[in-house]
Amino acid sequence: AGGRRAVVGEFPVGDAHALIVALRTSEPAAQKAAKAAIERADPAMIESLLRFGRNPRRRDSSRHILVMMGRKAVDPLFDFLGDPELGFQAGGALFEILGPGDEGRIPALLECARKLPEVKNYCLQATFKLSGRKASPYVQMLATGLTDADAVVRQYCAASLARVGKPAAAAAAALKKSAKDPDAGVREEARKALRRIGA
Repeated sequence: AGGRRAVVGEFPVGDAHALIVALRTSEPAAQKAAKAAIERADPAMIESLLRFGRNPRRRDSSRHILVMMGRKAVDPLFDFLGDPELGFQAGGALFEILGPGDEGRIPALLECARKLPEVKNYCLQATFKLSGRKASPYVQMLATGLTDADAVVRQYCAASLARVGKPAAAAAAALKKSAKDPDAGVREEARKALRRIGA
């Protein structure tokens, strides 16, 4: 994946900056060509974009293109979360792409948060973002997270349960225990969740 530069339309993937310039130009034809190129991009090109974004000055451009790729980028980005070089960039793009309808990704995100310290915060933030009434099938999983050894995980699980609201009533007993957690942040989020579910 390293040596060759894959081509998306008229733009080489390695030249993400050219795509960004084209997207920002006032010329409609250039904008249209850049957007069409990104829409046609093969998910296999994601690695090239992630490598391009390893340079901090290029990170925003790389992430912007990945986000524009949308849903088709999600599975490949999950695959890169454990990559020691590319996981951080993958996590940032994934957080921006995930949204309503992706609640089924919560189990994988929680697993990543526990196993991959480099992307823990992105995974927990995405879990929180996806938590709402439609996340009610994952209440028990979030409740289990309240006993995690990592206080950050416990705090995000409590906050996510608060976002689920009334359907999280099944986690009331676990949240009451968390309201006495040694960590102040966990205690605060657990109490908020208890108020939200009316327990």
